[in-house]
Amino acid sequence: MAFLLLLSCLALARAVYGCGIPTIQPVVTGYARIVNGEEAVPGSWPWQVSLQDTTGWHYCGGSLISRDWVVTAAHCSVALTDRVVLGEHDRSSSAEPIQNLAVAKVSSSKTRSSRCSTSSPGVYARVTELRSWVDQIVASN
Repeated sequence: MAFLLLLSCLALARAVYGCGIPTIQPVVTGYARIVNGEEAVPGSWPWQVSLQDTTGWHYCGGSLISRDWVVTAAHCSVALTDRVVLGEHDRSSSAEPIQNLAVAKVSSSKTRSSRCSTSSPGVYARVTELRSWVDQIVASN
């Protein structure tokens, strides 16, 4: 029995190894990550997605956490008509291998306490065919 438990733990550890570690190393200097920012190396944050409305306007970001789910910030108001765009680095370029997906379901969970009220939306994007670079992101899930 102990052997099966150990084997299960090792299998789980192997499955999550490398999750969240970019294949292409980003260049991050100092504290310029958010305020005033700096341009990312293309492909260095492959799980980052752009949420766009029907006009193509980027209104929020999110993270691909599995083959089918993207998690967004609580303030993002996602509609079923919106799009989830993966792989975009330069919005003015059409040369990038982006994947543009429809939102199939919007789900949120509400946590309430006496101090605050939060909503944590999740966006379900039905992915029929992941590009090879996207498949590598979620392969460990």
